Amino acid sequence: MKEIDVNILPVLQKKFGYAGLGYYLELMSELKMKPNHMLEFSELGRLAAEMKTSRKKLEQFIDCCIQITSDDGYKLLNRNEKYFWSDRILVKEYLSKNRNCTKVSGRKKLSLENCIKMENAVNVHLTKEQLERLNKRFGVILIKNAINILDKWLQRNSRRAKKYLNKNSYPQFRADSWLIKAAKQLTECLCASQINTPDGTMLVYKVL
Repeated sequence: MKEIDVNILPVLQKKFGYAGLGYYLELMSELKMKPNHMLEFSELGRLAAEMKTSRKKLEQFIDCCIQITSDDGYKLLNRNEKYFWSDRILVKEYLSKNRNCTKVSGRKKLSLENCIKMENAVNVHLTKEQLERLNKRFGVILIKNAINILDKWLQRNSRRAKKYLNKNSYPQFRADSWLIKAAKQLTECLCASQINTPDGTMLVYKVL
C-alpha cells in the first residue's frame, strides 16, 4: 500500500471502525509507559488478550499503521523484526529531554550579573554580549524598538509581567516571540512611513 498523508483519526475509523481508534490509543499508552518507548512483538499475545482481539488481527493493524503517514510526516507506527514503536513519541521524548538540559545549563548564564544599563528601559536587562548578539541577528533599530516595547509592557506591572521583572530579559527575544513579531511590525510601519530623526536614522518608537 502506498503511503499517504492523512489525518489520523478519520483514516483509522474508516479502515477499522471505532475499534481501530481504541487499538491505536491502547498501543500509544503502552508505548509511552515503556522506558525506551518500544514494544516487543512477543508482547502482542498479552496485548491482544487485553484488547479482546486476536494476535494476528493486532499485528495486521500494526502493519497497516506503518503504511499510513500523518500530516506531520510521521508514520503512525514503525517496526523492525523484534520491536514496533511510534516515531512521534520518540521525537517528543528527545525534544523534552533537550529542553530540560538547556534550562538547567543556562540558568547561570541568564542571571542579572554583568547586565548593562539600558537607555530609557530600566526594566530590560541584557548583558553587553547578549545585546550585541541580538543587534547582529535582528538589526539595531528593530532591537531598540523591541527593548522599548518590552520595557513599556513590564512597566504595566500586570500579573503576567511580574514574572519577568528583575530577570535577564534575553529569553524574551526569541525569533518566534510576540516581542520580536511586534517589533518587526512596528519597524516595517516606520520604514513605510519614512519617519526619520534629524540625523537621518529611523525614529525609534518610544510610547505605546
